[in-house]
Amino acid sequence: MKIISLKYLEENFNEVLELAQAGESFLLDTPDGQIALVPDKNILKPVIDSGQAKDIEHMWNHDDGA
Repeated sequence: MKIISLKYLEENFNEVLELAQAGESFLLDTPDGQIALVPDKNILKPVIDSGQAKDIEHMWNHDDGA
């Protein structure tokens, strides 16, 4: 797993996309200091299905009244 900056992603988008499609995972370092995981969905889904990781889609796919 690599930590990459937004600038690196912008400058090397096609390379990062190809690597992600091949199974590489990335931690994306954003300007506000937060890190977002950018995994390949074909790698992540079996891990979620086996119970080794949790799907967090519910964290942004809900109505919090805001």
